[in-house]
Amino acid sequence: MKDILAIAVVLLFSPHSGKGQDFARIVSQNTQAIVYLQVEDAKGGVLNRGTGFIVSPDGYLLTADHLKVMPTQRMRGVVGKRDGNEVDLSFEGSDNEYDVALWRLPKSAGFLRGCNCALCFRGIRGGRARR
Repeated sequence: MKDILAIAVVLLFSPHSGKGQDFARIVSQNTQAIVYLQVEDAKGGVLNRGTGFIVSPDGYLLTADHLKVMPTQRMRGVVGKRDGNEVDLSFEGSDNEYDVALWRLPKSAGFLRGCNCALCFRGIRGGRARR
């Protein structure tokens, strides 16, 4: 788990060259990797909101560590759009220094099979998940 978090932090802060990249194409290829998040209390009341993004075809996603979830609360997510089927996420780890947290979508959600983002396209449609 620490390996995935370390790789994700490196990828997050690596410089990228935007030369030759078309903004509309990048957005259209990666929008489904966005996860809209909300922290809910035990009664389902929304306490905080944020976003994260899927970093692996097996459902790991990154968000800000300052989007805290206390033991009596839960993190819920909707993949690729603001309104849709909400799923509970499981906490995997965090790094306070970089303000990064790693969460995971439930394996049963099946969201990533239809994802067209560049990461999932390579990992799922290429026949194997990249780790």
